[in-house]
Amino acid sequence: MNSGLLTMPAVRADGDLRMREGRRHEEVRERAVAMSVKEALHYGPSNRYLPMGGAKGGIDCDPLSSEARGVLPRFLAVIQPYVRHHWATGDDLGSTAELIDEALGELWVDGIGVEENRGVDACDDLHRARVG
Repeated sequence: MNSGLLTMPAVRADGDLRMREGRRHEEVRERAVAMSVKEALHYGPSNRYLPMGGAKGGIDCDPLSSEARGVLPRFLAVIQPYVRHHWATGDDLGSTAELIDEALGELWVDGIGVEENRGVDACDDLHRARVG
């Protein structure tokens, strides 16, 4: 049986989606924490985007199996509200940007997810608030 997990310890998060047979919940959680650290280390006050937390999605399925192409859209359909409003995702081991974009396209979701919330306007507003 295939299973999927999204670990997102922040309201808005950035992290990839991995598909591999034998994926464990602990692995997904550990990688989400690592993404949070990566986001924190990468961010600088002069960057023109708002920092996000880290996240990781994981699907326990052999990406080369005949069922893999159907598992990904079903997983994304279940977590669609998170992809739409909270999680900016992309490809990782066992998944490709093409397959993710295709699956999200079937759900009428823009693959950039919350990336639009990292825009310049929000940063300009934050800068104006700091400067006064």
